[in-house]
Amino acid sequence: MKFKPNANATKRTKNRFSEHTIIPLREEQGPMSKHFREFADNVAGFKGRTCQSFCSVERDSKDPRYPRWFGWLPVDEIEETEGE
Repeated sequence: MKFKPNANATKRTKNRFSEHTIIPLREEQGPMSKHFREFADNVAGFKGRTCQSFCSVERDSKDPRYPRWFGWLPVDEIEETEGE
């Protein structure tokens, strides 16, 4: 499953997609996927908005068990892409 920023996405969300190859955290095979939930309504800076956890496919250069980037993106700023 792939995602992209939608037409209403903020610059922050668009930047995350341009800076990293992003996947939902649940698809990540490392230790982080066991410690974070997939959706949250209480993410700092996004109170009252449902966010989904994502991470980068690229790995951390100091510890390759972990993604280079992890963060929350508001679900109202992303959309699933088909066959891309």
